[in-house]
Amino acid sequence: MWMIWLLWLVVVFGGLFMGVGSARALLDGGFDLALALNAVVYLGCAAYGMPKLYRLVVKKDS
Repeated sequence: MWMIWLLWLVVVFGGLFMGVGSARALLDGGFDLALALNAVVYLGCAAYGMPKLYRLVVKKDS
């Protein structure tokens, strides 16, 4: 089970880290299409993984 936790932690926090880093690079260096797409993809991965990680955290045992 810890591998599933590790997977979604890496997806969410890695996506947030790389997405915010790409967005900050856009702000500092001006617009670049590839960098903007990187930010969208990484933040999208983080947004996709957040509900799955949340369900693991608040999982109720029956």
